[in-house]
Amino acid sequence: MANTLLQEFHHNFGGKINVVSLASRWSQLAAQELQGADTFTGRDHQAVALRAAQHLQDMRLKSWGRDAEISQEEWLHATLMLSAPDHFATQIYAPLKASLAKHPGMLYDLQALFQLADTQGRCMLTKQDVVRMYAERLWRLNPSSAQGQSLQDHEFGDPQKMAEQLIRAMDVDGNGLISYAEFVAFCVGRRKRQVRLHLYDLSRGQGPHLKMLLGKGLERIWHTGVVAFDKEYYFSNDTLLDLPGKTGFGEPTEIITLGDTLWSQDELHNFIITDLKPLFHRATYDVINNNCNHFSDRLSMYLLGKHIPEDILLQSSKLMSLVSVWAARPVLNWLLRDCVVSRSSTALSEGRAIEVPHGSWRHIESADELVPGVVVAIHSAWGRSSAVLGVVSESPKHGGDSDFTFPFGLSMLACDGSSYKKSNEVSGSSSAVCDDEVWVKYLETAARPGHSNSCYRAFMRSEKVPLANLSLAMLDGLTVGADYRQAFELLTRKVTGGLGKQSAFVPSDSPITQRNRNNATKPPSVVTYDLTDTNMKPGVMLF
Repeated sequence: MANTLLQEFHHNFGGKINVVSLASRWSQLAAQELQGADTFTGRDHQAVALRAAQHLQDMRLKSWGRDAEISQEEWLHATLMLSAPDHFATQIYAPLKASLAKHPGMLYDLQALFQLADTQGRCMLTKQDVVRMYAERLWRLNPSSAQGQSLQDHEFGDPQKMAEQLIRAMDVDGNGLISYAEFVAFCVGRRKRQVRLHLYDLSRGQGPHLKMLLGKGLERIWHTGVVAFDKEYYFSNDTLLDLPGKTGFGEPTEIITLGDTLWSQDELHNFIITDLKPLFHRATYDVINNNCNHFSDRLSMYLLGKHIPEDILLQSSKLMSLVSVWAARPVLNWLLRDCVVSRSSTALSEGRAIEVPHGSWRHIESADELVPGVVVAIHSAWGRSSAVLGVVSESPKHGGDSDFTFPFGLSMLACDGSSYKKSNEVSGSSSAVCDDEVWVKYLETAARPGHSNSCYRAFMRSEKVPLANLSLAMLDGLTVGADYRQAFELLTRKVTGGLGKQSAFVPSDSPITQRNRNNATKPPSVVTYDLTDTNMKPGVMLF
């Protein structure tokens, strides 16, 4: 697959990537997915321009400058990462960029080593591939080194055993293979750590009586805590950590191994502080809708990209159906929040600001800020340190920007049942905001191995996204902001067919459009707007 990607790099982009060529290519691929460019709308082009500008910045691993040329290895890395779980890219980005600042040729060397082992061209290494690398001494990766030291000649042992050790160290998803993302993660210093789930039966052995009182499926009332980095993290009257199995809940009734994570403990603590503490604290605790199991689920999503066992999550919905539980709810809240934890545990209280390479993300104060055309960051379910840029759009069900909906959705937008409940759309409304959900358009890209025309796909998504998963994207004016404007202008010209026509990206009733109509002395060739205009809402970028 790597060779096919390199062919595409040279054939479709002429060996040189910029925002214009990337936006044009993605626009072409996305239009093909929609069975023709005539169905492509202004909002679609805006979403393409945003995603191209963001992806171009993500590819710039060796420098921040907008004029810096994207190298072949940067293109190859970014495209290969499309087939990896989305949190892998975030985990690898910072340490890889730091390593390249010291060793600019490191990425090229890593890709050469991986391709040397990948004789089948599948971007996935088997045990036999790794054995061959050690047997021929083409790899000097030390499976047991936490600092990444290379093997010396006298340290080489049995290739079979060394391959087994390396696969155990690199294989995060447990499939017995090494992906490109796992290989790079190990080489830049990421080391996997086990994550477990501790389950505590709050019924204290009263299961038979609870079954008679509460019904089938509620024989046990579970409290859970997530164990990682030799600490147990849980939610009671605050977000707490303690020694595993030494909390005020006693010894765990069951222990489930959930998987392995590449995040560090510092990153986990920062996630809890920035993402979870605003949602999980004394005032928000609720035995049914926002309890310890919801907290554990959010931690599991961040650490592993998957939910805790379904039967534990379904406990809340089962409890909600019982009148007796609703009646006892205040007492249960008081009991589980204030009285169960007799042990003095440590509360997390310090964190750092999220750094975003292309600008900043601002909390949405009111749904009134989300008018069609506003640029938003669509956050993943596992944390707000990662996002895809998109644009608020009109409701497609009411003659807005498009007349179609998409049967497929982006998995990273899926919400757990804890902090968000979907609401039905207000009947007859054409607003972008439907109660606590917002219509958003964005471009999704994915790897397409073995395809003759292109090794990846680009297709539009039009979805209702929870407000909790969105932030206002305040793009900078030097890199992504400037790239976005350039790509947007190019695609606008294609839509309007030249100069002197109103851009299809701006709604006819937009106050910005009205101001341009009133400016009769200076008709715009392509509608552009000054970011410094104080009358514009923060986040509005209709260039």
